[in-house]
Amino acid sequence: MNILEKMKNSRLYFDGGTGSELIKRGLEEEAPSEEACFSHPEWVVELHRAYINAGANIIKTNTFGVNPKKQNNYREYIERAVSLANEARGGREDVFVALDIGPLGRMLSPFGDLDFLEAVELFARIVRAAEGLAVDLILIETMSDSYETKAAVLAAKENSSLPIFVTNVYDGSGKTLTGGAPETMANMLEGLGVQAIGANCSFGPREMFPVAERLLKATSLPVIINPNAGLPRMENGSVTYTEDAESFSDIMVEMSRLGVSVLGGCCGTTPDHIRRTKDKTEGIPLAKTGAENRASSPEKNSENRASTPENQSENGDSSPEKHSKNTSLKRENYSEKTDLTPENPEKRTAYISSAYTTIPIGKKPLLIGERINPTGKRWLKEELQNNRISKILAEAVKQEECGISAVDVNCGLPKLDEKAKMRELVHEIQSVISLPIVIDSSDPEVIEAAARIYNGAPLINSVNGTEDSLARVLPIAKKYGGALICLTMDERGIPETVEERIEVAEKILSRAEKMGIGRERLLFDPLALSVSTDEKNADITLSSIRALTARGLYSSLGVSNISFGMPNREKINSAFFRLALAEGLSAAIMNPESEEMMRAYRDFLTARESEETLSAFRLDAEKGWASALSHAKEITSSGVDALAKKSPEKGSETTLKTAIIKGLRREAAEISERLLESVPPMDIINGEIIPALTVVGEAYDKKEIFLPGLLLSAEAAGAAFDAVKVKISRTATSSGRIIMATVKGDIHDIGKNIVRVVLESWGFTVCDLGRDVPKEKILQELEGEETLLVGLSALMTTTLPAMEETVRAIKEKFPKVKIMVGGAVLTADYAERIGADFYGKDAPSAAKIANSLIGRDRK
Repeated sequence: MNILEKMKNSRLYFDGGTGSELIKRGLEEEAPSEEACFSHPEWVVELHRAYINAGANIIKTNTFGVNPKKQNNYREYIERAVSLANEARGGREDVFVALDIGPLGRMLSPFGDLDFLEAVELFARIVRAAEGLAVDLILIETMSDSYETKAAVLAAKENSSLPIFVTNVYDGSGKTLTGGAPETMANMLEGLGVQAIGANCSFGPREMFPVAERLLKATSLPVIINPNAGLPRMENGSVTYTEDAESFSDIMVEMSRLGVSVLGGCCGTTPDHIRRTKDKTEGIPLAKTGAENRASSPEKNSENRASTPENQSENGDSSPEKHSKNTSLKRENYSEKTDLTPENPEKRTAYISSAYTTIPIGKKPLLIGERINPTGKRWLKEELQNNRISKILAEAVKQEECGISAVDVNCGLPKLDEKAKMRELVHEIQSVISLPIVIDSSDPEVIEAAARIYNGAPLINSVNGTEDSLARVLPIAKKYGGALICLTMDERGIPETVEERIEVAEKILSRAEKMGIGRERLLFDPLALSVSTDEKNADITLSSIRALTARGLYSSLGVSNISFGMPNREKINSAFFRLALAEGLSAAIMNPESEEMMRAYRDFLTARESEETLSAFRLDAEKGWASALSHAKEITSSGVDALAKKSPEKGSETTLKTAIIKGLRREAAEISERLLESVPPMDIINGEIIPALTVVGEAYDKKEIFLPGLLLSAEAAGAAFDAVKVKISRTATSSGRIIMATVKGDIHDIGKNIVRVVLESWGFTVCDLGRDVPKEKILQELEGEETLLVGLSALMTTTLPAMEETVRAIKEKFPKVKIMVGGAVLTADYAERIGADFYGKDAPSAAKIANSLIGRDRK
């Protein structure tokens, strides 16, 4: 019978101490127990049989101290130990052999000198040595470091299909040697997909009881408790233990009633300890699996399931009698082989964690610090490019001190080895802060590299609805656990409607659940687009959050995106944040150093205590949003009015130039039509439209107006230009033909579209090829009519190679064509390195470049 099938219906029993029992048989106390496999193999077989006869149905191979760093011939030790264990069980199908893997004996970096990836390889060699041998499961035991535990689990998963059981060692405070609590260990291990977790060694069952309670509250996996026979003491020159078989087994009875389903012993325990334990506990009903018995509603999970030791005493009841009522457990996450997931599981609580801190998703909105992201941060770009890290670490610490839940880490820059840098940042940041880390990258290889060396269960940012992203990112989330931010966009780009964004969310949800990733681990980002381009963007995002909440799904948002290109950003952000929280936002990527944002968060936490207060909060949020947006418009409007004063009205009528500066689209078109009755078309263009755009462009550069004002003026100029084009031919009026495209692999086109509007307002004919455009399509378009300029855009660092290839292809085939590149991840230096002629940092810059090519100076 498969051990996982047996574990579903029966309590399992490990054997007990090995070294202490071999010493009784004559092994020298200084000798490692594994030496007996060669010096006295009969003792080893005899001990295994004694435990089997006592009722143990899992016997550990005598390999606890075997590893490649300790023995060159480690393979021989493993082969001999497995052979002896199988000799002892004598073909019994109800007895299982566990490959016993202990610590390597060296501390991992940053506490020691052993690199994490080296540790994975050392453990992998142990696992591979047992390949093909008669072993039923892998037991990773006596681990006192979460990082080493993860290294061992990864090695076991990647080199074997056997079930994995893990037990850690906890001290009197309920922590591992390196500070991990039972909750953090449970979250990481369940996320990694092991089949059972627990505690062993260090203490007797009395002292281990609180750890057992906390583990049972922290996981839906079967819990293993293998205590010592109490505390050791010296008597007549030899070591004895405080708990004899009778007292030991009495406490193990309480463990069984508590819900522990796998019992056994460690140092000092004997076959008699195991015999009496089994005799007394075998008749106690086995607790149902976590999925069947312990799943609860999100509300009960958040109330009853504590995420930190401090909260356990407040929210949990430690008495065995009441345990079944107060224990609410996490998601089911057994191997696909076990078939333990219920058909209609209730929504469970998921967690992200570091080595020290476990944070529940859904209990209250998560605050994620956004400051370690190079977009718009010159100091951070310089740190990354100059291979410095001290300021980045200081920023991580500073954000933690602000009271956030997790720290977002992004290092996507052109020409930077993002994978290597992300690994470095994650490794260093997790050594200076106790919070979970959000791994933020659009490159699945970068995400995998960071998730692999991360000490805990991360939050991955992000996956989207494209087939490529789903196929590459979901398996990473499945393998490493934690949670996942899901962007509601796909091959079509960012959907324009709420319904379409929810459709993408449901597509991602369906694919994730088919892979065994529960919906409680997913946070859907409906994408906040700036209100500078369209005021409806805020309503669409908020309505999307409301729709996600109504479906019982969690949501995430990069809050500050809502105010891009606007003045008074902090006011807009905080007002929008309040509305998003009121709609049910689950996680916000935000600036924790903004007092406005933190105040909004604190106000919400207070308001949600009652429905009446929450309703008042929502009304205040709506007023705050209206006020903030109105104030931003006033600033923008006042800037436009100030510009208009630079071009005084002739008489009482509004001039075309003033209409364009003020962004009056209808007036601009009407004035153009009137002027055409008496003024030559080219005089209107050169005397009114272009001077107005010049004023607007200069004001934008000086931050006298902002993106909304720029776009309004561009649209007004476009309306005027359209009226002029009716009177004269296209070739006569066009300032030149420009091809624009977002490069292959990149589905973002908002920035490109803004540039297009501005260029068209200057009279250029723009051939917009769209997004995700292969270089061949651009080359084909260049075969047609003469082109003044090719504008290429990219937002994702993963598409920079495509940008470089496209530039090279154009230069090779059309050397005279000028190329301009732009996008959030690009720099002037990068543009020069890949051979582009110009770097357009924004729409006015792009217009200035295009104008310079036809000898028209925007200034």
